Amino acid sequence: TSDVADDARDQLRRSKQAVEKHTGAPCKHLCYPDGSYSPAVMDMARECGYASAVTTAEGANRVGDDVLALRRVNLLWRCSTPDLLARVSSLSALLAGLRRRP
Repeated sequence: TSDVADDARDQLRRSKQAVEKHTGAPCKHLCYPDGSYSPAVMDMARECGYASAVTTAEGANRVGDDVLALRRVNLLWRCSTPDLLARVSSLSALLAGLRRRP
């Protein structure tokens, strides 16, 4: 393996250990720094014991998506329950697409 890969793996492992030491609880989830990730980094995260990870990509997640590359749904501070449900279900994207049709 390369020095870069070894460094990335070490950072993932040490970050997980630091969170677990600080909280006294297992750290199972990761947020990629600056959203930077690749298939190789996802494999390393899996090897280090992370169960899931979030990216900075916006959008809904679907059944079968890799849980180590989860997208986010950005919400306004005062989001109503119907708005929240529309965003997380991808209904708002579907409606926006329909509105763009001629």
